[in-house]
Order: sequence, then C-alpha cells, then structure tokens
Amino acid sequence: MANAALDPQPDLAASANAALGPQPEFAVMAAGCEETANTFTMVIRTRNCQNLPTLQRDNRIMAELRIIFELLDHIKEGLRRLEEGVGRLEERFDRMEERFDRMEERLDRGFRRVEVHQLNNQARLENSHNIAGNVAEDLTPLYSLTAADAQLQVIPHFPSRINDIG
Repeated sequence: MANAALDPQPDLAASANAALGPQPEFAVMAAGCEETANTFTMVIRTRNCQNLPTLQRDNRIMAELRIIFELLDHIKEGLRRLEEGVGRLEERFDRMEERFDRMEERLDRGFRRVEVHQLNNQARLENSHNIAGNVAEDLTPLYSLTAADAQLQVIPHFPSRINDIG
C-alpha cells in the first residue's frame, strides 16, 4: 500500500475531489485588509488557509515524519539496550577467558609434574637395575619438582655413582 504523503506523483484528481474544507479567498482577504473594520472576515479567511491542498499534504507529511521519528527513537532505544547487552557479554567473555587462562596454567603445571614423575620413575627403574646388576654405569639423575612449571631441570649435585651417595 503506497503512502500518499510520500508519493512523489500525487493524484491531482483525487486531491481535487477530496473534502478540503472551505478555501481562502485571497481577493476577499486583500479587501479585508483594506477595510480595518472587517477584521472578522480577515480572521475567517486566514483560518481557511489551513485547508489549502498544499498545507494539507504538508500536514500529512509532517504526521508521517513524526511517526518515523518515533520509530527511529524506538530503534535507537533498542540499539542502546543491545549495546549494553553486548557490553555485558564482552565482560563475561573476558572473565571466562581469564578463568580459562588460569585453568590452562594449572593444567600445564599438572602435566609438567606428571612428566617429572614419569621421568623420575624411569630414572629410578634404570638406577635400580644398574645397582642390582652391579653395572658400572653412572646413575640416571632425577628431575626437580620445584622447577616443574619451568623447563625440566636435573636435581643439582645429583650423585653420578652409588658410592657418591652418602
């Protein structure tokens, strides 16, 4: 359905046939201006200017524009609420990201501890085998758990021979 107020090609026949109300008579208005005693006629004729087709069409356009501006205000309000919601979501995602980072750090430390335990268990097995078999090989050093969240480090001054333990 076309909007008559926004139609670039107004239907002139329909406008002419529309009930416009009494039209101003400019000749009478001019004569009324010349006769200051006939102010009432001037007032009536001036009031009839609101019924001119151009003004009526402009009034319809203004009414449509008011509706559009109200809708735009509603859209602005909806966008403002949406932006607030997005801001709250971003804050929540930031907090979740921080939590995931902390969890990842804890998991990394846990994996490193498990890796150190596995390496030390392997070293203990090898050392037990060497000691039980009287093999003259150096002892396999153990790794430090205190440096578990850093790079793997051998325990400092770990004895290389069974005789060095003491």
